[in-house]
Amino acid sequence: MQQSRLDRRPPTGSAMTRLVEGPLGWIITLVVIPVLIVAVLLLPPVNLLDRLQLFTYTRVTTAGGAVVDPDGTTVNFPAEGVATTFLAQLASTPRENFLAGQVNRELLESVRQLPDYLIPRSPLYSLNVRGTAPGQVALNIPIPNDSLPYETLGLYMWDGARWLHVPNNVLASNDTIESYLDYAPRHFMVMQTNRPVPAVTADLGLVGELPQGAAVAAVVQAGLYLRGDGALEGEPPVNTGQTTPVIRNWEGDGFTVTNVRTDLINNLLLDPGQQENQLVAIEQVVIQQNYPGVVIDYRGVDAVPSARADFVHLMTNLANRLHALGKTLAVRVEPATQISAEGWDTKGYDWRRLGRVADKIIVPAPVDPRSYQAGGEMDALLRFATNEVERRKLQIELPAMSVERSGPYALLKGYQESLRPLLGQVQAETGAGGEVTLSLDNPRLL
Repeated sequence: MQQSRLDRRPPTGSAMTRLVEGPLGWIITLVVIPVLIVAVLLLPPVNLLDRLQLFTYTRVTTAGGAVVDPDGTTVNFPAEGVATTFLAQLASTPRENFLAGQVNRELLESVRQLPDYLIPRSPLYSLNVRGTAPGQVALNIPIPNDSLPYETLGLYMWDGARWLHVPNNVLASNDTIESYLDYAPRHFMVMQTNRPVPAVTADLGLVGELPQGAAVAAVVQAGLYLRGDGALEGEPPVNTGQTTPVIRNWEGDGFTVTNVRTDLINNLLLDPGQQENQLVAIEQVVIQQNYPGVVIDYRGVDAVPSARADFVHLMTNLANRLHALGKTLAVRVEPATQISAEGWDTKGYDWRRLGRVADKIIVPAPVDPRSYQAGGEMDALLRFATNEVERRKLQIELPAMSVERSGPYALLKGYQESLRPLLGQVQAETGAGGEVTLSLDNPRLL
C-alpha cells in the first residue's frame, strides 16, 4: 500500500529544529539577544550609561571642592555650603555651536527662547550635580574676547523655560566675572545686553499734574495708603489710561516725607492675616480701576534678616497674584548707603531677591550733584544695581527739583523757591535824552 504525501512530510519538531539551527538561529544569537542584553543594561534599574558617565564627575566632600572647564571657568563649592558628599561635572558647548542650534534636545528651547537683547559672548556652561545640591556656589569666569563695553556685560542662566539674570560682578582689573549664589545654576552663559530705548515715568505725587504734551511713557500717582489691618485706605488716583497707583505707608508730597508708619509695615510682615488682607485689597483696586499694575513704596522695613526675607515673601505673593491678572508689580526701595568700593547697604530691602519677582525695581538716585561726576557715587551705584538686578528691570528715580548745598547737606527746593534769591528791588532811573536805566538791587548776590 502506497504512503500518502501527507504521511511523507517531516515531523513538525524536526522542521522547527532546522529553522532554529539555521539562519534564524544566527539572527537570534547574534542580533536579538545582544540587543536585549544592551537594553537591559541601559534601562533602569541598571542605567549602565549613566554609571559610566559618573567616572567623569568630580567627588565633592563636606570639605568643599571645585570643577573646572578647559577655558579656566571654575565652579567652587565652599565647605560651609556642602551638607553631604555629592558628584559634580562642568561641561561646555562652544558659542558657535549654540548659536547654530547644535545642542542636545534638552537645550534646543534655550536657543529658540534667547531674547533679542542678549548677545552670547561665552560658551554655554552646563553644571551637573548628582546628590544633594550645595547651598553655596561661587562662579569665576574669564571675561570672553570681544566683550566691550564691560558696563553692558552680564551673566544669565537657562532654567528650563526662560533666561534669567544671575547676580554677578564684572572685575575688569582681574579680567574675570564673579558670582556668589545660594543655588547651583544648571546652564549659564556670559551675555552682552543691548541698550533699551529710554523711557520716562512721571511721579505726580498727590496733586501733581502732567504738563501738556509731556513725553512720558507712564504716570504714577499716590493716594492709597497701608491701613492698620493690612488693607488699603485713601482715594485711588484717577486712571487716565496710563496711570499706576503708588501704595505708601507715609504721607507727604514730592520729596517731602512725613509720618512714616514703620509700625504698620513691620506689623504687616509679622501677620499672615494682614498679608492676606493686603493681597485681596490690591487685587480688588487693580481690577476695579483697571490699573496696569501697582507701585509699592513701603519705607522703614527693618534691616534684620527675618524682616528682609518676610518683605520678599510678601512681594513674591503679590507678584504672583498680579501676574495671574496680567498686571505688573514695581517695588520702590530706599536709598542705599555705600560702605565700600563695591559694597552697599540696602537696609531692609533685598535687591537681589526682589529683582527676581518684581517687574521693576525703583532705585532712588543720589541728590548731591557731586555724586554724578565721572567715577563718583552714581557710577558705583549703577554698577552695583546692575550686578544685583537685571538692568531692564531697573528704574532710576531722579529728583525734578533744584538742589542747594548748605555745608554737608543737600536741600531740595522747588523752582519758585530756587529763583526767589535772584529777585530783588528793581530801580529805574531816567537820564539825559530820556534814557531809562534799570538796576536790580539784591544784597544776596553781592
